[in-house]
Amino acid sequence: MKYLLFLVISFATFAQNKAIKLEIDSVVSVDSIPTERTFTINYHIENLTDKAISFIVNTQNLIPINVGSQKHNCYYKLFEEEKPIEMSTIFNSNFKSQKKELKTYDNLSLEEVQKKSIEETVKYFWEETNKNLMKSIVKMLPKETKSFIVKLYWNKERYRKEDEFEFYIEEKAQHYIEFSVNLLLEEFKEKLTEEQYATIKNYKTFIKGWYTSNKVAIDFSE
Repeated sequence: MKYLLFLVISFATFAQNKAIKLEIDSVVSVDSIPTERTFTINYHIENLTDKAISFIVNTQNLIPINVGSQKHNCYYKLFEEEKPIEMSTIFNSNFKSQKKELKTYDNLSLEEVQKKSIEETVKYFWEETNKNLMKSIVKMLPKETKSFIVKLYWNKERYRKEDEFEFYIEEKAQHYIEFSVNLLLEEFKEKLTEEQYATIKNYKTFIKGWYTSNKVAIDFSE
């Protein structure tokens, strides 16, 4: 009996120590054109503590949870009834291709030009990632709530094939969506300058951890 009581008390204490609450407020679907459905999702993050907090998360860029769990994006996960949909291509990609105009190098061999082009491209994408991370630092006052609006787009095609995996979105089934965030820091060290990393690491308000929202119905019917 003492052992059970200890488990209950420990679980309750852990639940009370959650620093933030991630919650989906609404999912509104509109068929803006006959072949595309737009989902407008309202959600919020609430600071449950009596202290100021800060963390890194891109609140505007949703990615499927099965692409990896060590990114600073907000993740979404889809369900058909109670079963997770293990596909990352249900929604149209909202990523914009990035083009970098490479410099012209004179008096260099083809091999040297290719090497410099690769170095320049790597540097460019490091700088873009670094900039995005720094813009994704969220600071919240005690008990503050921040609200966000994001959009997802579905081209209304039900059959999906991803590598060897196939899936068909059942018209009459109930579907749900949930969000998650993985608040990290050390994993981003190589994407920050030494000064940036040291500054963020010294934030007394910085929090880490995995947080998952409620599940909310999303409409994939005709």
